[in-house]
Amino acid sequence: MIANLRYRLFFGQALVLTALAVTGIGFMLTQHSQPQPVSAVSGGPEMGISITSGAVCSGQPAVCDVPAEGMFTVSIDAVIIPEEGYHFVVADLDFATFEHEASEDGAGAGTCDDGVDNGGDDVADRRDPDCVRVDLTYLPGDLDAESLWDGCNSRSSQPARFELAPGLLEIGCFGSLPPIPLSMHTGPLFLMTFSCSEAGSVTTVKLLPPEHMVQAIGSVYMHLDGFTTQPKLNSLTVNCIGDTTPPTSTPMATSVPTPTTTPLPIAGDVNCDGVLDSRDAALVLQFTAGLLAELACANLADMNGDGMVNSIDALGILQRIAGTTANS
Repeated sequence: MIANLRYRLFFGQALVLTALAVTGIGFMLTQHSQPQPVSAVSGGPEMGISITSGAVCSGQPAVCDVPAEGMFTVSIDAVIIPEEGYHFVVADLDFATFEHEASEDGAGAGTCDDGVDNGGDDVADRRDPDCVRVDLTYLPGDLDAESLWDGCNSRSSQPARFELAPGLLEIGCFGSLPPIPLSMHTGPLFLMTFSCSEAGSVTTVKLLPPEHMVQAIGSVYMHLDGFTTQPKLNSLTVNCIGDTTPPTSTPMATSVPTPTTTPLPIAGDVNCDGVLDSRDAALVLQFTAGLLAELACANLADMNGDGMVNSIDALGILQRIAGTTANS
């Protein structure tokens, strides 16, 4: 019902205005007030999506890596159009993950897929925020700038955009004033910008066909007589990856040790106090007399270098203090 009302709102505007201008066409529009699907899923028309910037994609269906919090651009393209052309176009883009086993409005596990509005808030299943996880963020831009089809943004056709449910957008070009020209445009139809809002998330982005559970118009080519052509549709996968840029290494502040001066040993300083004085001479004499078992710095006691420590060395210490040199 929602899709039918929205379809009537836009498509009906074109019907009434065109009927006023051309009686014959107006009669056909009256006869086809409801869109009649013409399927092309087995071959023929195609509508596709691709990421044109901000991602690295590979494979088919495409798998695209996007840095977390990075922006990327999704293009909705008229890949192959109906042979007879088209007058309007609608695309339903789903970029959420439907969690079938989730609980809708606290009604219990699995109620997101039971077709019932469990919470009484007029939205059920895929339309209910409890039933979806949205890891991509749509960054809405100027609607005219998002619409690249040459038949849009003109006197006869205008773009429109709706949020049908969390993570589900409907964007299209609808007629407003006659004459509504036939289009043979191929290539980009709409360009939309998104960002990754959750690192490590994986999202399948897809175009939805008509008769989806959200009751959307679906991704279709529309004709002035009320018929729609359902094209083949594709999908792609967006991996929101963490930042793979190696972190810039900041050198740690290195403390430069303050050089410490180690005092040179002083010949005769037998008590190792760093000072040559009479106490050192007295200690040598005590050691020589057998009153001391050892000297703290015995290696400094041999003043004349004869290999022995005796009273001559004590004299040498006193002479060094007095400024003279002991004779060996």
